[in-house]
Amino acid sequence: NKSDTAIIRGRITYSGEVPKPVKLMVIKDVKVCAKIDHYDDRLIIGENGGIKNVVISLDSVNGGKSIDSLGTEFVLDQKVCAYNPHILIVPVNRQITVLNNDGILHNIHTYGKLNRSVNLAQPRFKKKLTLTLEKPEKVQVRCDVHGWMSAWFIVAEHAYYTVTDSAGRFSLSGVPPGTYRLNIWQELLGEKFVPVTVKAGEESELDFSFEKEKESD
Repeated sequence: NKSDTAIIRGRITYSGEVPKPVKLMVIKDVKVCAKIDHYDDRLIIGENGGIKNVVISLDSVNGGKSIDSLGTEFVLDQKVCAYNPHILIVPVNRQITVLNNDGILHNIHTYGKLNRSVNLAQPRFKKKLTLTLEKPEKVQVRCDVHGWMSAWFIVAEHAYYTVTDSAGRFSLSGVPPGTYRLNIWQELLGEKFVPVTVKAGEESELDFSFEKEKESD
């Protein structure tokens, strides 16, 4: 029942001069990979300073929505030597399907602290492979063949995870009333924690701005 729960929505922005997009060098499998220009997608700032792909989550939620609300299929695609999506939220112990539609060799190499590393070759004839991750954490994914390829698996232990859109906006619905710590994580700018209290049937608006780190002399 919506009237028993709350919504937390907001926008994550970047304050300061927006860095210019950095074009990446494509030096391997150029015929396939260089069909499009590749840019460093670790920090994507849109118009009005909104940051895309910021991971928003709540600490320790008791009850509320089933983790099944995060979805039923979790797919990481490799297209033109880029991962899509860049950030994939996946529940613990759920199958992740990795697609290779490029017709060349890729490999999936994961880097986590709590989950054992997965390092799987995916030759051109192997269009699909699967893996599961058992412990909640943020796991980086890289391709050892194409060094510019990078993505993240956000392994979730409950349903209250989301990612900001291209305008930096996010929404978490169906939140049980209470006081929480909202985690705001951006892979280059770091992690911030903001306390938030929500009441049944209400919406809470929470905006946050990352400031550019001052460079030390």
